[in-house]
Amino acid sequence: MITVQQAENLILENMPQAGLEQVPVADSIGRVLAETVQAERDQPPFDRSTMDGFALAADDGSESYRIAAIAPAGQPQSSLGKPGECIEIMTGAPIPAGADCVVPVERVDRDGEMIRLHADAQLTAGRFVHARASDHDAGSGLIAADTPIGAPELAVLVSAGYAQVSVKKLPAMAIIASGDELVDVDQPVAPHQIRRSNDYAMQGLLTRHGLATGTRWHIQDDPAAQLKLLGECLERDDGLVLTGGVSMGRYDYIPEVLGKLGVEVIFHRVSQRPGKPMWFGLSNLGKPVFALPGNPVSALVCMRRYVVPALQKMLGVLQTSYSTELSLAEAVDFAPALTSFLPVDLTAGDMHNAHPKKTNTSGDFTALAGTAGFVELALEQKHFPAGTRVPFYPW
Repeated sequence: MITVQQAENLILENMPQAGLEQVPVADSIGRVLAETVQAERDQPPFDRSTMDGFALAADDGSESYRIAAIAPAGQPQSSLGKPGECIEIMTGAPIPAGADCVVPVERVDRDGEMIRLHADAQLTAGRFVHARASDHDAGSGLIAADTPIGAPELAVLVSAGYAQVSVKKLPAMAIIASGDELVDVDQPVAPHQIRRSNDYAMQGLLTRHGLATGTRWHIQDDPAAQLKLLGECLERDDGLVLTGGVSMGRYDYIPEVLGKLGVEVIFHRVSQRPGKPMWFGLSNLGKPVFALPGNPVSALVCMRRYVVPALQKMLGVLQTSYSTELSLAEAVDFAPALTSFLPVDLTAGDMHNAHPKKTNTSGDFTALAGTAGFVELALEQKHFPAGTRVPFYPW
């Protein structure tokens, strides 16, 4: 068996690059940029007021001013007239020509069209003025390629005039659950059968992280049927994620079938619990194939620990880690010479301490409901005192 870190390294080293596509900017949220976003013009494009108030010349020296005009936001720049005059101005409006500061409305006394400044008005050039190009110049880089597009990035794209944006194309992944015992959610279930939940959960994880599209399939423990379906998926999709049929049982045909399809095994079995039978390979066209254990906890943990970062690497996302660190809220002992993935809860008001939530077995997926994710306990350690810092992988 290889270690968790070796498994991760081998996967990341072998991930292909995603293609590119153009999408409307309104549809780009959650996608990964494939181009550097450049400023359409100076920002701000003009000297603008940051307050509702009165624009005037700081060196005018008058104690009172006549309001000569009003400058709303969205109107062309106005001009200041003779000394002793000011222009009433709204937040965001262009600073009038001849003016260089703004006195807020709360720092003047107004009498009709006249204002008198308070003693604390602080007439200084540039006061409450957002200067042209003080944020950035026209043509400057605003967002680097390979950045995920969130709400702030979306605002920048729109402000820079990007009606269409180049993004990484989401890989299409086939998610295949194998096993004669599995039936779908809308089908009658016999006493010797179980509902097929793994592929739903795995597809949900892809959707939650926005790293790929997924199509769900079910295959029986039949090598001929598996050969046909897996071959079709390898030809059509950008990668495969399978669950079940990869261990040492008589009916675990998946590794053999993948070999017949020309998929090169990169590794099989990782020194971890749960998920020891984890399998990874590449098709003859370089498409990644992840074959995960069939036990639900193992499948979901392996999906989150390996497949999510692999797709992140495929998309070239700038951030290199899909985990963070938390402290264990209580001591944990784990004797086997394996890396342990331990589900944890986070309590409201305390998001820095992970509370372990043990599962009955790797089939006890109901225990995962309500958990925040899982922590990774190092292979080399057996006792983990409360307060130990550990990697945390949120679902």
